[in-house]
Amino acid sequence: MTCKKPFLLQVKGIDSSKIERKTIEVPIEIQGTNKDTYDYYLEGLFLEEIASKRNLTVETILRRLEKCHNNGQIVDWSRFVDSNKEKKILSIIYEIGAERLKLIKEALSDDISYEDIRMVIIKNR
Repeated sequence: MTCKKPFLLQVKGIDSSKIERKTIEVPIEIQGTNKDTYDYYLEGLFLEEIASKRNLTVETILRRLEKCHNNGQIVDWSRFVDSNKEKKILSIIYEIGAERLKLIKEALSDDISYEDIRMVIIKNR
């Protein structure tokens, strides 16, 4: 016996012709060097450790994790920036905007790095 409608729809009395079908975007699979970086991230390594293992700068690792993040991969940025720093950075961003990292950096204490600022911006987009 062949059913034109899925069984559950028949039982519930739902007219399947009125169901709107949508296409969803599936994240792009990570490839190449970004995959290696993301794999180290998944192992629990910090940015400096990943950079050392990959023989790259922390800035490069940050850019690669950002690409992973933008492709739908989960990156917990709070692993790298503590909440107190994040609050300070966000308060300055709310005052002056996020367009110019140098202005943000100048308004913050020396213990907050450009990388900290970038990660907070990425996390809070």
